[in-house]
Amino acid sequence: MIEKGNHEELNKLIEKHIYENNDLTIISNIINNPFGYVRIIRNKINNQVIDIKEELETNEQTKKINEINTGIYIININALKNNIDKIDNNNIKKEYYLTDLIKILSEKYKIGTLTYMNNYKLTGVNDLEQLSKLEEKYQQEINQIHMVNGVHLIRPETIIIEDTVKIGKNVTIDSYSIIRGNTKIKNNTYIKPYTYISNNKKMNN
Repeated sequence: MIEKGNHEELNKLIEKHIYENNDLTIISNIINNPFGYVRIIRNKINNQVIDIKEELETNEQTKKINEINTGIYIININALKNNIDKIDNNNIKKEYYLTDLIKILSEKYKIGTLTYMNNYKLTGVNDLEQLSKLEEKYQQEINQIHMVNGVHLIRPETIIIEDTVKIGKNVTIDSYSIIRGNTKIKNNTYIKPYTYISNNKKMNN
């Protein structure tokens, strides 16, 4: 999951794909608890990616792998056109997995990876609990950036600020406030507790 306005990972992926002259470049993420995620399979000799396995398709040894697929790739169009028909549905779900291309391409094409360590932005969301944890981490990051820039957040863990909000200097935002949309907070502003602002409009009394 890459948020609106944050293209750092995508830019690095494009640069790596071009610089290494890869046919396919994958973003992977090494996480502490890979349960439920698609695993990256590497050649034990040269460490090259040779396959990607869905959780249901893994054995006990593969389940221990903590490098996961983020679902973000760059693939050369000819490599895609010439091999997509080779994908079959010979799996437990009897579905056609686009990720089967990795195994197919690994035999003749150059595959590269851009690997991150515990990058929460690249963690997939399989249920509402995971979504909640992801949103919480992203909100912490947004609030931290504002505080480093001099915004005084009183009890920041209770404050929600969307990434589209612009905040001026010498601003104090009190607890349990929510600020959303294309809102701009002027310099020297104090926002009282439990304030809800959306698109520059105060939504509560």
